[in-house]
Amino acid sequence: MSTRLLLVDDEECIREIEASMLSPLGYEFTQASDGEEALAILDSEKKFDLVISDIMMPRVDGITLLQTIKQRYPELPVLIVSAVYDKEISRLACEYGAYAYVLAPFERQELLDAVRGALASSPSAGRS
Repeated sequence: MSTRLLLVDDEECIREIEASMLSPLGYEFTQASDGEEALAILDSEKKFDLVISDIMMPRVDGITLLQTIKQRYPELPVLIVSAVYDKEISRLACEYGAYAYVLAPFERQELLDAVRGALASSPSAGRS
């Protein structure tokens, strides 16, 4: 079974860039435009191996999404990718269980390494 990633960002072009950077590795992608849509997708019984989320989004932001994911799906790793550099937000993301906080703009290898690390940290990676 292929590895399934949920890409969450209110900017479609960012989701497409992330998908294009990661697609050579054979991952399967689902995309959501904000945290509310992401939660609906997660609650739809689809299984994912990793969530990659932005911070600043309408309706449900990335920190709230992270907190909710960790309450409902504690084994699901979450990688925060954002252009927002705020030490407090970064600290909160780590405190609430994000695997890592990748600051954009980033190099392709940096994203690949973070994704591989997050997947390796999950006891259920590749088995959902």
